[in-house]
Amino acid sequence: MIKKSKSELILLMQKYAKEENGNRTPTSRDMDKDKRYPSRSTYERVFGTWNNAVREAGFEPNIERPSKKVYSNQEMLQHLKKLSNELGRSPTAKNINKSDGPSTQTYMDRFGSLKMALEEAGLIVQRGYTESELFEFIDKRASELGHMPKYLEMLVTGYPSPMTYVNHFGKWRSAAHAYQEWKDGKKEKIHAEVLAKDIPILCRGHGINYFLLRDFTMSLIDKKQLDVYDMQMDDENAKKYMEFIKDNFYAICTRMNVIDLPKRVWMERKEEKDRYGRVVMVTGVLRIE
Repeated sequence: MIKKSKSELILLMQKYAKEENGNRTPTSRDMDKDKRYPSRSTYERVFGTWNNAVREAGFEPNIERPSKKVYSNQEMLQHLKKLSNELGRSPTAKNINKSDGPSTQTYMDRFGSLKMALEEAGLIVQRGYTESELFEFIDKRASELGHMPKYLEMLVTGYPSPMTYVNHFGKWRSAAHAYQEWKDGKKEKIHAEVLAKDIPILCRGHGINYFLLRDFTMSLIDKKQLDVYDMQMDDENAKKYMEFIKDNFYAICTRMNVIDLPKRVWMERKEEKDRYGRVVMVTGVLRIE
C-alpha cells in the first residue's frame, strides 16, 4: 500500500467534505464507510488524533458525544417539539444534527423518514419538493452533465439547492444512493410495461399455461411464498414455473394490474431431511417481500 503524505491526506479530507458532505466537518465514521478515502486509523497514525487531522484540514472538530444514548420514541418526539419551540418553526435536518439530541439518521431509522417523525410529533412539515420531484431534478441535471451531479453541481438556478437534499436525506451521498435506487426501479417498471403484453407469447414458448401462471402468481402475492406443494405438480414443472415467475415477475404483475408490487422476489433452496438429518429432497421456494 502506498503511504500518503500529510498534504495528500488533508486534500482528500477537504475533497470529501466538499463533494460528499456539503462542506461540513467530516466524521471519521462517514469517511470510514467510503472506501475511496483513507480510514480514521490512517489519519490518527499520521496526525496523532482524528481531531488534529480535522484542524489541519481547516475544519472545526465535531463535538464529541460521550456515548450513544438510546432514546425512546417519546423522548425523540419531545426533542423535536422542544427544537420547534426554540426555532419558532419545524426543525430541519441541519438543526437536529447540531442539537444535543438524536441525530437525523436516528429519526430516519426509527420513524422511516424525518417527515414522518415531524408528523408524529404533530409539527407542520414545511411544504417543499416531494422525493419524486427531487429525483426528477437530479435526473435532469445528470442528463445535462452526462454524469451523476456532485454536490456543488446542483447549485444551479431553477433547481433545488444541494442543502435541500441534505435536509431531506441527511447528506448528499444518501440522496445520490436513493436517486440511483429510484432510477433503477423506474427502468425496471418501463421494461415491465413493455414486456407485459408479450407474457402470453413467452408462456407458449416455454411450454407454460398462462392461466396457471396467473394463479401461481396470485398465490405468491397472497402468501409471500410459493413452493412445489402449493403448485401440486412435479418438481421439474414447478421449477420451470417458479423460474419464469422470478425472471418476469414485474411484467406478469403489470399485465395483471397488480398495484402494490413487492420490492424484491427471489428463489430459495428448501431441504427436507429424514430423522437422521440426511437430506432426502431438495426443492425451490419462491419468496417476495
